[in-house]
Amino acid sequence: MICPRCGNNRELSQFLYKPGRGEGTPCCHECADDLAKKREYIREWKAKNTDKNRCWSKNWAKNNREKVNAYANEKAKSQERKDWHNEYRRGRKEIRAEEARKYRESNGDKVREYRRLYYQENNECLREYRRNYIKENPWFNRAASSRKRALVRERMPAWADIEELKIFYKNCPEGMVVDHVVPLKGKDISGLHISSNLQYLTPEENTKKSNKYDVLSAGLQPVKIQWEVLK
Repeated sequence: MICPRCGNNRELSQFLYKPGRGEGTPCCHECADDLAKKREYIREWKAKNTDKNRCWSKNWAKNNREKVNAYANEKAKSQERKDWHNEYRRGRKEIRAEEARKYRESNGDKVREYRRLYYQENNECLREYRRNYIKENPWFNRAASSRKRALVRERMPAWADIEELKIFYKNCPEGMVVDHVVPLKGKDISGLHISSNLQYLTPEENTKKSNKYDVLSAGLQPVKIQWEVLK
């Protein structure tokens, strides 16, 4: 295959882009390296000769007004397309949310497996992102702690032994966390914040358990309450 820049006949493996694939004009690796060196030289020259470059650009724009206008028009059209696309996406926001919800409902196992694998493969990156986010947004941690305290107060009965709760938290082994056996805010059942409903788990086990609780295996039957509106 002939390189359109140097005119040499080269093998297909020596080209930067294969015909019919990728973007841009196919050129060999040597021409691509030369272009990269030229671009680097131009960047360095512009950095060292800022005033000369600005003067040259101003004169070129003055003598090539048609090209400048054509470029500005094309850029404006591109921005119009971007604006239209953003407006279209905003108009379909509720529709896309409904489509995503239906997909999650009909493919629950697939979605959960995908999330599990994603968190497993990107665990360190996600932890680092969360640490940086909390560091830059301290209000987030305070809001989460406030919600947690409100939920605990709501699920702690008046007869709960506060001293037992303190001792249980104090005796938590190193590397373990305190977890509620029956979650305080589960899907089918909600437990109480009392010492008999606490257990020690590793952080991994706690994350995997989340707020799930197998009601049927515990010998309980979920009850659905239906409310009738009296007219």
